[in-house]
Amino acid sequence: AISFIFKVRKHFMAEFASHNFAAHINPEALFIGTVQHSIDHLLFGRNLRDYLWLDAEHMRFGAMAEMAGICRACFVDELPFICI
Repeated sequence: AISFIFKVRKHFMAEFASHNFAAHINPEALFIGTVQHSIDHLLFGRNLRDYLWLDAEHMRFGAMAEMAGICRACFVDELPFICI
């Protein structure tokens, strides 16, 4: 995944430089906030197929398990009823 991100970043930066946005938008921040953040969501979904695997009753990590479960259930997969 890291080599893929570097390859995509190279093309992203080249495309960004071909437009006249540099005075108003930081290309690194735009890349991280869009491309890398999307990849983060994709990989989270692939690594945690079912949020019910998490142990929300665990004394030390239960709160984090609940938060990860909410994120996995609500913010990872495409919602089938939203048409774009």
